[in-house]
Amino acid sequence: MNILYKIPAIIYKSFDTRGVDIPHFRAIMTIVLIIFFHAVHIGLIFNISSDFIMPWSSKENKQNQWLYASIYFGSLIAIISIVFRKSKLDQIKVTQSQLDRASKILPAYLAACLILAIILLIKLGVEKDKINI
Repeated sequence: MNILYKIPAIIYKSFDTRGVDIPHFRAIMTIVLIIFFHAVHIGLIFNISSDFIMPWSSKENKQNQWLYASIYFGSLIAIISIVFRKSKLDQIKVTQSQLDRASKILPAYLAACLILAIILLIKLGVEKDKINI
């Protein structure tokens, strides 16, 4: 179980050591962003309908879209916050070398996730003849 908490603890403590406001919330939001990126990647790679990944449709009005998105992400944030409680993350031992490595790897990893999502979206657009290259 300790290995499950190691990466979130490193993310949390890297925010905490830099003196960033609300480091636990930022760590939770980073984890949710990574989970969402990976869900989108899997959906685009395996051509899964977006209705299975995101429970709202672009055909609905904006208020419903915002409501569904806030319920979707709010529940995901609540679940991740319960699983990775601040008190539990504080108990995990993290070395300075792990924090230094995380400060270099995390931004590159998030950028790679974003670039992969863009590439997969362009590929989907080309396959559906929405983008002509």
